[in-house]
Amino acid sequence: MDENSIERSHHKTFEEIKQINEVGQEFWWARDLQPVLEYGSWDKFTRIIEKATIACNNANQVVDNHFSQVGKMVQIGSGAEREIKD
Repeated sequence: MDENSIERSHHKTFEEIKQINEVGQEFWWARDLQPVLEYGSWDKFTRIIEKATIACNNANQVVDNHFSQVGKMVQIGSGAEREIKD
């Protein structure tokens, strides 16, 4: 696979998982990004997110403008729901 086809493939994948909020802003759920970026486990991916927030802060950027601390409800085995970090 050449570099251009890899880029097209990832662009398509990012477009497929893109979310749009009520005011038209694009965003991506971290749990959707994890497999696209080929991280096998959530705990390893959260460490990368933490490093990225530190880098953002070190670049004098407002972390909350780039990384939201949100959660979403998921259904668990019993049929109940619980909130998970995303």
